[in-house]
Amino acid sequence: MLWVASVQAAPWPREKGEVFTAVTGSYRYAPETGQVQREASFFLEYGLTPRVTAGFDANDAQADYTHAYAFVRWPVSPAATPLKRAVSVGAGLSRSDGDWGPMARFAFELGQEIDGKYPGWWSIVAALEDHSVSGALSYKLDATLGIDITPGIKGIFDVETSRRGGFDHAVTVRTSLGWKLRGPHHVIVGFETKDANTRSYGVRVGLWRRF
Repeated sequence: MLWVASVQAAPWPREKGEVFTAVTGSYRYAPETGQVQREASFFLEYGLTPRVTAGFDANDAQADYTHAYAFVRWPVSPAATPLKRAVSVGAGLSRSDGDWGPMARFAFELGQEIDGKYPGWWSIVAALEDHSVSGALSYKLDATLGIDITPGIKGIFDVETSRRGGFDHAVTVRTSLGWKLRGPHHVIVGFETKDANTRSYGVRVGLWRRF
Protein backbone atom coordinates (compact mmCIF):
# COMPACT_ATOMS: atom_id res chain seq x y z
CA MET A 1 0.00 0.00 0.00
CA LEU A 2 2.71 2.50 0.93
CA TRP A 3 4.29 2.67 -2.52
CA VAL A 4 1.19 4.49 -3.70
CA ALA A 5 0.64 6.68 -0.65
CA SER A 6 4.19 7.94 -0.64
CA VAL A 7 4.06 10.02 -3.79
CA GLN A 8 1.78 12.40 -1.94
CA ALA A 9 2.59 13.86 1.45
CA ALA A 10 1.36 11.28 3.95
CA PRO A 11 1.93 10.51 7.64
CA TRP A 12 3.62 7.10 7.15
CA PRO A 13 7.40 7.33 7.71
CA ARG A 14 9.97 5.81 5.38
CA GLU A 15 12.02 2.90 6.67
CA LYS A 16 15.53 3.92 7.68
CA GLY A 17 17.76 4.09 4.59
CA GLU A 18 14.88 3.68 2.12
CA VAL A 19 14.68 6.03 -0.87
CA PHE A 20 11.58 6.84 -2.91
CA THR A 21 11.50 8.98 -6.07
CA ALA A 22 8.66 10.09 -8.33
CA VAL A 23 8.80 11.96 -11.63
CA THR A 24 5.46 13.16 -13.01
CA GLY A 25 4.25 15.32 -15.86
CA SER A 26 0.85 16.82 -16.73
CA TYR A 27 -0.52 18.29 -19.93
CA ARG A 28 -3.86 20.12 -19.76
CA TYR A 29 -5.96 21.92 -22.35
CA ALA A 30 -8.00 25.01 -21.44
CA PRO A 31 -10.98 25.37 -23.84
CA GLU A 32 -11.64 29.02 -22.88
CA THR A 33 -8.16 30.19 -23.89
CA GLY A 34 -7.07 27.43 -26.28
CA GLN A 35 -3.82 27.06 -24.35
CA VAL A 36 -1.99 23.86 -23.45
CA GLN A 37 -0.64 23.99 -19.90
CA ARG A 38 2.39 21.94 -18.86
CA GLU A 39 3.35 20.94 -15.33
CA ALA A 40 6.27 18.79 -14.17
CA SER A 41 7.38 17.64 -10.73
CA PHE A 42 10.08 15.68 -8.94
CA PHE A 43 9.60 14.20 -5.47
CA LEU A 44 12.11 12.41 -3.23
CA GLU A 45 11.93 10.90 0.26
CA TYR A 46 14.66 9.32 2.39
CA GLY A 47 14.30 7.52 5.71
CA LEU A 48 16.72 9.28 8.06
CA THR A 49 15.65 7.25 11.10
CA PRO A 50 12.80 4.79 11.77
CA ARG A 51 10.59 7.80 12.60
CA VAL A 52 12.07 10.76 10.70
CA THR A 53 11.76 11.18 6.92
CA ALA A 54 13.59 13.82 4.87
CA GLY A 55 12.59 14.86 1.38
CA PHE A 56 12.74 17.24 -1.56
CA ASP A 57 9.83 18.58 -3.64
CA ALA A 58 10.15 20.49 -6.93
CA ASN A 59 7.32 21.62 -9.20
CA ASP A 60 7.27 23.74 -12.35
CA ALA A 61 3.97 24.96 -13.82
CA GLN A 62 5.38 26.52 -16.98
CA ALA A 63 5.21 30.34 -16.83
CA ASP A 64 2.96 30.58 -13.76
CA TYR A 65 4.77 29.09 -10.80
CA THR A 66 7.82 27.12 -9.67
CA HIS A 67 8.96 25.84 -6.28
CA ALA A 68 11.79 23.75 -4.87
CA TYR A 69 12.07 23.00 -1.16
CA ALA A 70 13.49 20.47 1.28
CA PHE A 71 11.44 19.14 4.18
CA VAL A 72 11.54 16.93 7.26
CA ARG A 73 8.55 14.91 8.52
CA TRP A 74 8.03 13.10 11.82
CA PRO A 75 5.01 11.30 13.32
CA VAL A 76 3.13 12.71 16.31
CA SER A 77 1.06 9.58 17.00
CA PRO A 78 2.15 6.22 18.50
CA ALA A 79 3.33 3.67 15.94
CA ALA A 80 0.58 1.22 16.93
CA THR A 81 -2.25 3.75 16.46
CA PRO A 82 -4.33 3.01 13.30
CA LEU A 83 -4.98 6.72 12.68
CA LYS A 84 -1.56 8.10 11.72
CA ARG A 85 -0.65 11.73 12.33
CA ALA A 86 2.50 13.62 11.37
CA VAL A 87 3.88 17.13 10.93
CA SER A 88 6.40 18.40 8.41
CA VAL A 89 8.39 21.60 7.96
CA GLY A 90 10.12 22.74 4.80
CA ALA A 91 12.07 25.64 3.32
CA GLY A 92 13.28 26.57 -0.15
CA LEU A 93 12.61 28.90 -3.09
CA SER A 94 9.57 29.74 -5.22
CA ARG A 95 8.95 31.75 -8.39
CA SER A 96 5.92 33.82 -9.36
CA ASP A 97 5.63 36.16 -12.38
CA GLY A 98 9.35 35.74 -13.04
CA ASP A 99 10.49 36.69 -9.53
CA TRP A 100 12.25 34.30 -7.13
CA GLY A 101 12.23 34.40 -3.35
CA PRO A 102 12.41 32.24 -0.21
CA MET A 103 9.47 30.13 0.92
CA ALA A 104 8.58 28.17 4.07
CA ARG A 105 6.04 25.40 4.57
CA PHE A 106 4.32 23.75 7.54
CA ALA A 107 1.92 20.81 7.16
CA PHE A 108 -0.20 18.52 9.33
CA GLU A 109 -0.85 15.10 7.82
CA LEU A 110 -3.50 12.54 8.69
CA GLY A 111 -4.07 9.06 7.28
CA GLN A 112 -5.26 5.52 7.88
CA GLU A 113 -5.15 2.15 6.15
CA ILE A 114 -8.42 0.59 4.92
CA ASP A 115 -9.21 -3.08 5.51
CA GLY A 116 -11.75 -5.21 3.66
CA LYS A 117 -12.26 -6.85 0.28
CA TYR A 118 -10.53 -3.91 -1.44
CA PRO A 119 -7.86 -2.68 0.99
CA GLY A 120 -6.17 0.67 0.60
CA TRP A 121 -5.66 3.92 2.44
CA TRP A 122 -6.78 7.53 2.76
CA SER A 123 -4.85 10.66 3.72
CA ILE A 124 -5.54 14.35 4.29
CA VAL A 125 -2.86 17.06 4.31
CA ALA A 126 -3.41 20.64 5.50
CA ALA A 127 -0.51 23.00 4.72
CA LEU A 128 0.40 26.65 5.23
CA GLU A 129 2.99 28.22 2.92
CA ASP A 130 4.68 31.62 3.09
CA HIS A 131 6.04 32.86 -0.26
CA SER A 132 7.94 36.13 -0.19
CA VAL A 133 7.36 36.71 -3.93
CA SER A 134 3.58 36.77 -3.50
CA GLY A 135 3.47 38.70 -0.24
CA ALA A 136 0.58 36.54 0.99
CA LEU A 137 0.10 33.22 2.75
CA SER A 138 -1.10 30.19 0.80
CA TYR A 139 -3.48 27.67 2.36
CA LYS A 140 -3.65 24.14 0.97
CA LEU A 141 -5.91 21.17 1.72
CA ASP A 142 -5.38 17.91 -0.18
CA ALA A 143 -7.11 14.53 0.13
CA THR A 144 -6.20 11.15 -1.38
CA LEU A 145 -8.00 7.81 -1.51
CA GLY A 146 -6.24 4.67 -2.76
CA ILE A 147 -7.73 1.22 -3.36
CA ASP A 148 -6.20 -2.14 -4.33
CA ILE A 149 -8.18 -3.20 -7.40
CA THR A 150 -5.93 -6.24 -7.93
CA PRO A 151 -2.56 -7.18 -6.36
CA GLY A 152 -0.78 -5.30 -9.15
CA ILE A 153 -3.20 -2.45 -9.91
CA LYS A 154 -4.14 0.48 -7.69
CA GLY A 155 -6.91 3.03 -8.12
CA ILE A 156 -6.17 6.53 -6.82
CA PHE A 157 -8.47 9.54 -6.38
CA ASP A 158 -6.96 12.95 -5.48
CA VAL A 159 -8.42 16.36 -4.69
CA GLU A 160 -5.95 19.24 -4.31
CA THR A 161 -7.07 22.73 -3.24
CA SER A 162 -5.18 25.96 -2.59
CA ARG A 163 -6.01 29.57 -1.80
CA ARG A 164 -3.57 32.48 -1.75
CA GLY A 165 -4.24 35.61 0.26
CA GLY A 166 -7.93 34.73 0.47
CA PHE A 167 -8.46 35.52 -3.23
CA ASP A 168 -6.65 33.34 -5.80
CA HIS A 169 -7.78 29.73 -5.64
CA ALA A 170 -7.17 26.47 -7.47
CA VAL A 171 -8.89 23.09 -7.33
CA THR A 172 -7.56 19.97 -9.04
CA VAL A 173 -9.47 16.67 -9.21
CA ARG A 174 -7.62 13.62 -10.48
CA THR A 175 -8.43 9.92 -11.04
CA SER A 176 -5.49 7.58 -11.69
CA LEU A 177 -4.49 3.96 -12.10
CA GLY A 178 -1.14 2.59 -10.94
CA TRP A 179 0.56 -0.51 -12.35
CA LYS A 180 3.38 -2.34 -10.60
CA LEU A 181 6.13 -3.20 -13.08
CA ARG A 182 8.97 -5.64 -12.60
CA GLY A 183 11.35 -4.67 -9.82
CA PRO A 184 10.82 -1.46 -7.85
CA HIS A 185 9.18 0.57 -10.65
CA HIS A 186 5.57 1.68 -10.96
CA VAL A 187 3.82 3.65 -13.68
CA ILE A 188 0.86 5.93 -12.98
CA VAL A 189 -1.61 7.31 -15.55
CA GLY A 190 -4.40 9.66 -14.57
CA PHE A 191 -6.95 12.11 -15.93
CA GLU A 192 -7.43 15.47 -14.23
CA THR A 193 -9.36 18.71 -14.33
CA LYS A 194 -8.07 21.94 -12.80
CA ASP A 195 -9.95 25.14 -12.02
CA ALA A 196 -7.59 28.09 -11.47
CA ASN A 197 -9.35 31.17 -12.89
CA THR A 198 -9.87 29.09 -16.05
CA ARG A 199 -10.78 25.40 -16.28
CA SER A 200 -8.48 22.92 -17.99
CA TYR A 201 -8.56 19.17 -18.67
CA GLY A 202 -5.65 16.84 -19.16
CA VAL A 203 -3.63 13.72 -18.45
CA ARG A 204 -0.89 13.00 -15.93
CA VAL A 205 1.81 10.34 -16.21
CA GLY A 206 4.29 9.35 -13.51
CA LEU A 207 7.14 6.92 -12.90
CA TRP A 208 7.84 5.92 -9.29
CA ARG A 209 10.77 3.99 -7.89
CA ARG A 210 11.51 2.70 -4.38
CA PHE A 211 14.93 1.37 -3.43
